Amino acid sequence: MKAEPDGIQNLILLSPYGIRDPHMTKGRKLYLVRGTDNYLGMIGRQYERAPEPKEFVLLDDATANQDSSRGVQEQQLYTEMLLWPSEQ
Repeated sequence: MKAEPDGIQNLILLSPYGIRDPHMTKGRKLYLVRGTDNYLGMIGRQYERAPEPKEFVLLDDATANQDSSRGVQEQQLYTEMLLWPSEQ
C-alpha cells in the first residue's frame, strides 16, 4: 500500500493478510477479523506491530447454520464499518 504522507486518514482492514510493514501504516486503523479466520494469529501479530490509533474487532461466529452465520457476521461487519468513522 502506497500513499502520500498523511494521505490515508482512516483504514478498514478486513481479515488482512500479508501486510509487509504494519508498523509503517498511518492514520486510524480498524481491523475486522472473523473468529474462525485461519490467519487469526498472524493478523493479531500484525495488529500488535501497527502504531496507534488502532482498533481490533473480532466478529462473532454464529453457532447456527452457515446461512444464518453469514447474515449475523454481515450485519456486525456493516455496523462496525458504519459506526467506526464517527467514533473519532
